[in-house]
Order: sequence, then C-alpha cells, then structure tokens
Amino acid sequence: TYDGAVAELLEPCVACHKPGKDKPDLSTYKGAKAAGDAALDEIEGARMPPGGPKWKKGDIATLKSWLSADAPESDDAGDGKTGKKSGGTGTAHGATKDEAGGTKGAV
Repeated sequence: TYDGAVAELLEPCVACHKPGKDKPDLSTYKGAKAAGDAALDEIEGARMPPGGPKWKKGDIATLKSWLSADAPESDDAGDGKTGKKSGGTGTAHGATKDEAGGTKGAV
C-alpha cells in the first residue's frame, strides 16, 4: 500500500517532486497515484533520480506491485487501524530486505 511501503520509497523524490515545483507532486497519495506509470517509466529508464542513486530492483518491484494492485492507499478496513506493522526488522512497517536490497512484504 501507499501507507505501507510506497510513501517511504518515494520520500527521497519529494525534495524535487512537491507542491510548488514544476514537476509531478509525489508528496501525497493522490499525486503519487496520478504520476504512477509515468514515474515508474522514469525510474526504470534510469532517468530518475538524476545524478542520484538508482533504485534497487526490489524497490522497483514494490512500486510495480502497488500500481498493478490499483495503487491502494492503506490496509485500513474501517476499524481505525492502518495495517502498518512495526517490528524489529529495521525497515518500514515490517517489510524485510530482499536479496536485491529492496523491501518486500508491505505493499
């Protein structure tokens, strides 16, 4: 979900992709969902981030999975819980590192 993993993956992008800039806004769920496929194309084409570290395969897979699932915002089932996990893994919301160095498990 966006809340579960995608927001954290996009966090470094927000330095440039935020309101008031002449670029897609990736700082919100609505903006990230709207930019989804175009952003993925830029990331996979190694055009984003310019001059910065390239995305890890596992993180690209997380973004693809999120988009394929119609970009869900959260795991919230209306019970006041967001579905976010906290654990001792050292990664966001209970996700674990995969062999490619990306996160998995909290899409």
